[in-house]
Amino acid sequence: MNVVQAIRGCNRVQPLLDSYISNELLVETNYEILRHLGECEECVSILNGRTEARHLLRRAASTVTAPPELEVRVRRSLRGVTAISRRTRPNWHMLAAIAAGLAVLAVAGLGDFGSDPALRLGWGNHMYCTLAGHSLEHTPTEEVMAAKLGAEYGDLLDVVRTRMTDYRLRQAHRCITEGHKFAHLTLQKEAVLMSVSVLVRPGGMSLPQRRGMRASVMQGVEVAGFEAGNYLVFISSNQDRAGNLRAAAMLEPAIRETLRTRSAGLLRR
Repeated sequence: MNVVQAIRGCNRVQPLLDSYISNELLVETNYEILRHLGECEECVSILNGRTEARHLLRRAASTVTAPPELEVRVRRSLRGVTAISRRTRPNWHMLAAIAAGLAVLAVAGLGDFGSDPALRLGWGNHMYCTLAGHSLEHTPTEEVMAAKLGAEYGDLLDVVRTRMTDYRLRQAHRCITEGHKFAHLTLQKEAVLMSVSVLVRPGGMSLPQRRGMRASVMQGVEVAGFEAGNYLVFISSNQDRAGNLRAAAMLEPAIRETLRTRSAGLLRR
């Protein structure tokens, strides 16, 4: 197998590894993955890491009792999603999985995000709002979306529309995840769902920058984050890391410029 074939194989196999571990794939796809694993040490290493992470999470979930206040927080978050989605039919299986995952992560301190609570917050906003909270059957007009974003974030519509021309803008509004207020835009390109999430940076929370952007993955969702003045910005999607980082890189300069003057205004208050 030459280098080009290996790269193409990895790009196809790695997004499927979680489903492979869960035995959710067709027999033909399992055979394809097994053939690739027989030739690719990198993907075998990733598979082993994910399998071990699942083992640790299961063990933590079976031995650690969540404190009462955590249950209250999870129930409050679910009620918030239900209120936002009152006119749609929320995906209750997705909500239950998200709630359980957040509970285990909060208690055990485990997961791909490690000690990066900011990226976990961006992931949670994408999971709660884009994947579980809002139906994409109806797309509001841009006037309605601008009104939902308000004066502080309305300019983001132009930024996203002009720079992400391959995507369709599906939703834009303000929402709350884990007590934090977000401006949230949802985009779609075929099977790819992407969130652009912005919030005023909570006290003490930051995104340590490595090569200009911080990135991680959780449950098949890639998250890239960066600071823009007094704001944190997250680009989350179900595409691979390279694709998600390309989208983030396309948006970053314009979003920084759009939010820069607002950050200065916040600091003067």
